[in-house]
Amino acid sequence: MDFRYSIIAARPGDVAALPAIELAAAQLLRGHAPDSVLNEVFDEAELREAQGQGRLWVALDGDTPVGFAVVELLARDLPHLEEVDVHPSHGRRGLGARLVQTVCEWAARSGYAQLTLTTYRDLPWNMPFYARLGFAEVPVEARRSELEAVFRAETARGFDSERRLVMKRELDANPGVERVPLRPTTLADLDFVFALERAPGNAGFVGQWSRDEHASAIARPDREHWIIERVATEERAGFLIAFDLVASGFGAYVKRIMVAEKSRGLGREALAAFLRHAARDLGAPYAWLNVAADNARAQRSYAALGFRGLRLAERAGLERSDAGGDLSEHRVVMRTELA
Repeated sequence: MDFRYSIIAARPGDVAALPAIELAAAQLLRGHAPDSVLNEVFDEAELREAQGQGRLWVALDGDTPVGFAVVELLARDLPHLEEVDVHPSHGRRGLGARLVQTVCEWAARSGYAQLTLTTYRDLPWNMPFYARLGFAEVPVEARRSELEAVFRAETARGFDSERRLVMKRELDANPGVERVPLRPTTLADLDFVFALERAPGNAGFVGQWSRDEHASAIARPDREHWIIERVATEERAGFLIAFDLVASGFGAYVKRIMVAEKSRGLGREALAAFLRHAARDLGAPYAWLNVAADNARAQRSYAALGFRGLRLAERAGLERSDAGGDLSEHRVVMRTELA
């Protein structure tokens, strides 16, 4: 692996650089794809929507985007790898494979059973490349209607249907675990968040924020506000709030996690998903939280995810993070290493 490069979830400022990458990468298909297609680029609004919804990733050389991958949800249970491009000047360094693998990990973590794509059958950097990454051809008779619609749309744009195929990779859905992906909270979710925070059985154990405080956390780049959602039904199951304190040297602080149904493992799986995100996308070396000293059940749950209680001496300095809330002797501060 070339450690000069990194793969991260795209940031808003990355979007403007992607059309040039797409156009440069398209030149590799000259003589194979229709000329009209070689000059197509994603609409900026589409890319910004994908970025906002966590469906866009970039390969960075230092802090400069040199490749990207974008996923389209053809149905609520069908993520489709719409595009993977690496600028030719950064080709043959494994970035395409790393982008695809990152997308596969996201899809599996989010509870999807498969990831699909369309590609060329006869180009060595197309079908054989994806086959090495675990993708297999989907026979025509096995294509879902959503995939068939994508294939037909490509044909209408001038692609040779005889040279194109649909592929999919089966993902480890871990059937013993509730499928609860995280998605960014929107202002439209605040009624749900507000009600859950104040529900009987919850209000006495967590702080309550005003709507303005929640809206501010959604908008701030150093805040992480997520809805916990079941992928099969798109039902909201809870929410998670964290602070991105990496720049100030305090890792990722998990402020609040709440689920509507207790004792079903939803909160633990959501927290595990956030920890993977914090390590991969935020670059957090560790994550931490605090919990009531008499809440042994919560402490056991966090310990199962690798958190350990910090001694008083180890907690020195955390109060300067201006994020941890009550760090008195009535609270247990727990931390897990991510890097």
